[in-house]
Amino acid sequence: MTKPCFYALVDALTSRGLLPQGQTSRVTSIEEVALFMQTVGMHKRHRDNMERFQHSLETINRRFHRVLSALCAMAPELITPPNFTEPHPRVANNPDFYPYFKDCVGAMDGTLVPAWVPRVDQHRYRSRKGRLAQNVLAICDFDMNFTYVYAGWEGSAADARVLDNAVSQDPNFPFPPIGEHCIYKLDSSGSSHDNAL
Repeated sequence: MTKPCFYALVDALTSRGLLPQGQTSRVTSIEEVALFMQTVGMHKRHRDNMERFQHSLETINRRFHRVLSALCAMAPELITPPNFTEPHPRVANNPDFYPYFKDCVGAMDGTLVPAWVPRVDQHRYRSRKGRLAQNVLAICDFDMNFTYVYAGWEGSAADARVLDNAVSQDPNFPFPPIGEHCIYKLDSSGSSHDNAL
């Protein structure tokens, strides 16, 4: 993450009141976001952050969860449902795409994100390359904005299994209105398929 992007994230969280700075707090909002990014972006444990930032383990844990809660509160603003009523302007205004992709609302793909899991669950989260990871399904629109994210599946799960579970179990899955159809461009195991929902 670049410095301007990092400071923009801190500003976005503080300006919305999601990370208010207390007058008696020894941990600044910048430091809170930094220790959060160390954990999720660089796979550092709380004990590593305890040494680096010179705070107690309890403080590191509490601040990590504070930033996590702030990001979760900001998620509805960042992850918006797709527009099913009309083709995206990039499709509608491009003769190479329209009318072929007029019903396409976005691209869908699964990715593996490194994860720390308890020893008893590690066999399920081990990917085919031997790394511990969780399988995350994401859908983006033509502006590269996330319209849906489904996380938490073990790394050994196939993308199609994760998609099937998201469609059948998650009430927030972005289905088109009844009587209409749409197409998500799905990339699974290196090959592209059109999936109509």
